[in-house]
Amino acid sequence: MTLKARDKFPPFADKIDRDLYPEEKRRPQIYIFFSFDLVSSTEYKNTHKKEWPKVFAQFYESIKREMKTRFPAIKVWKYIGDEVLFYKTLNSKAQLFETIPEAFEVLTSSLKHLDNSFPVIFKPLSIKGTIWCAPVVIVRGEELENLHMNEAPNIALTVVYENNNSLRDFIGPDIDTGFRISRYAGKEKLVISADFAYLLLETEALAGVSKDTLVQNLKIVSYEDLKGIWKDRYYPIIWYFKDWEKIKEYFDYDDRFKSKIINNIILNQIYPLEELRRIFRQLKFDKDIRNLLEILKESEKAFESKNNQLVPVEDP
Repeated sequence: MTLKARDKFPPFADKIDRDLYPEEKRRPQIYIFFSFDLVSSTEYKNTHKKEWPKVFAQFYESIKREMKTRFPAIKVWKYIGDEVLFYKTLNSKAQLFETIPEAFEVLTSSLKHLDNSFPVIFKPLSIKGTIWCAPVVIVRGEELENLHMNEAPNIALTVVYENNNSLRDFIGPDIDTGFRISRYAGKEKLVISADFAYLLLETEALAGVSKDTLVQNLKIVSYEDLKGIWKDRYYPIIWYFKDWEKIKEYFDYDDRFKSKIINNIILNQIYPLEELRRIFRQLKFDKDIRNLLEILKESEKAFESKNNQLVPVEDP
């Protein structure tokens, strides 16, 4: 259903991330979500009462600048305390393969920038990141009443305020999963959702793309019981790191006593990403990935028809 009163929404509401499909052909799109969070921020604020505001402000600006540089169409979703969230649509296989390495560069570049800007007082802090994906249907106003959730289990809703400002928010079980796994991210590491990692596994490599290297840099470091997620089956926690042979050098001597995941890594109790194939088959979740691949295929066609580019608009 299309809205009769189109003037209810400011102009950018329809082009907030340049939706690929016209409204009368509403289809799910794959969205990628990013979270970057300061580690040990609460303790830092208590011990650096004068310095922390400028350090945190620099963190927000650095992360946003780095994300805009590497992902021109990226949008800031929201700020939650010491955490910054972003989103973008996934429109091609090339974007799929470049997302994790580029996001890791965002993390490491921001760390370096903050360390250089505050060489003494930044030391106790670090940054951790999370990446996940979800099939999302964009919903506007009265459409919500007639939406069938078999179109996509997650929705993007444009919220309009009295002052005519708007923002886009995301709701659904796959959105919740990202927030649940973010607690398992480690400092200077990325945690990747199982769906996104498996999508990589099942996507044919592109010419000039080192898929093998990317897959080798992704490891299952733990299995966790996330209540309400995956029908209460244990969820694989996946870390991305560029040099697993040296990863133990990045831990303090007592980190293993504070973190089950780090202890697993010290004891070499980690698993290759290929283990996901067996897990998804057993749980019959592989059909969900086939659905994501079909959505990506359709999005890629639509994306190419728009001259192979999405023009980013400024954040609201």
